[in-house]
Amino acid sequence: MRRLIVILFISFSVVLIAQEKKEKPLDIAKARFLLRAGNKQYAAKNYSEAQALYKKALDKNGNYSKAVFNLGNAIYKQKNYKDALPQFELNAKLAKSKQDKSQAYHNIGDLQMKQKQYSKAVEAFKNALRNNSKDEDTRYNLALAQKLL
Repeated sequence: MRRLIVILFISFSVVLIAQEKKEKPLDIAKARFLLRAGNKQYAAKNYSEAQALYKKALDKNGNYSKAVFNLGNAIYKQKNYKDALPQFELNAKLAKSKQDKSQAYHNIGDLQMKQKQYSKAVEAFKNALRNNSKDEDTRYNLALAQKLL
């Protein structure tokens, strides 16, 4: 009897966990559609429109790392560096590949260079290189940040 109760409890727990992790396919599709629409606005240099569309994509799928990254870029292009930084920091956490993490840290370093926070920029560029040691642009920016420091 005890075994039966344990098995039922485990089965019930697994079902609950599976339901919690399940994402709605329709929301994912909408988020992708909104991301693509934002990308078109970004390419047309309509950065505020792109920003709004990326935010809508994130409303549909809050962990959509591409939307987080692109939102940061749209905010950056509007020279709103203070608001772009948290987007890139979040993207660095959400990114699954080393390449994506490297790009996020590279952009963090760029933002900190713009704000003349050279020691933070050095650390960001080092993190970018830890994730992609072959990125020559990041290597150059690291050397520049170290020189300005």
